[in-house]
Amino acid sequence: MTMFKKKYLILIPIFYLLVILQESFLIHFKVFGAALNLVLIAVVLVNFFGSDKKSFGIFTGILGGLILDLSSVFPFGTFIVTLAILSFLIQKTVSFFQKSNLLSFSAVFLFSFCFYRLFSSLLAAGIGFCLQMWMGASFGGSVVSFLNFGPKTLGWGFVYNIIFAAVAFLVLQKIHRKTYRNGSFSQGGIEGRIYAHL
Repeated sequence: MTMFKKKYLILIPIFYLLVILQESFLIHFKVFGAALNLVLIAVVLVNFFGSDKKSFGIFTGILGGLILDLSSVFPFGTFIVTLAILSFLIQKTVSFFQKSNLLSFSAVFLFSFCFYRLFSSLLAAGIGFCLQMWMGASFGGSVVSFLNFGPKTLGWGFVYNIIFAAVAFLVLQKIHRKTYRNGSFSQGGIEGRIYAHL
């Protein structure tokens, strides 16, 4: 099995563990109603740092969305579509930012966080409405619950998540620099450098 294929396969247990940690443990540590979203942080980091294989970033979004969908009460496909589109948008806009700059990363994360909350909510509401019309299935309660956030919750949610995202950003940046100093850089973007340390 090539290293390229291993990089894809190794993401499966990583995201599975992230979702378990996010949904069963970190959910009890909310700040003003805001929870930590490890999957979103991971998807943004992978796509921000970029890759020679753009498909890897899209795959990261789809995989993260798939595992979230499997553990969510929302209509299936909500998070797959949301994170796949978000991955594509980050890849299209990240070239305008300096990847070594924490402020640039924070700006991208702010956009990603707002897009994730708004788009997934509207998409879930749309899918739920169609399913209700077609099958009589109802996702109203979960959708309204997710939509029911104000500026305070959204603001604290961003602050809570950007703190952890910034720490992860600095750690990956350090790995990036250390790998270059050691002369062991391998192509494939940040995921290639992380894989080299596993």
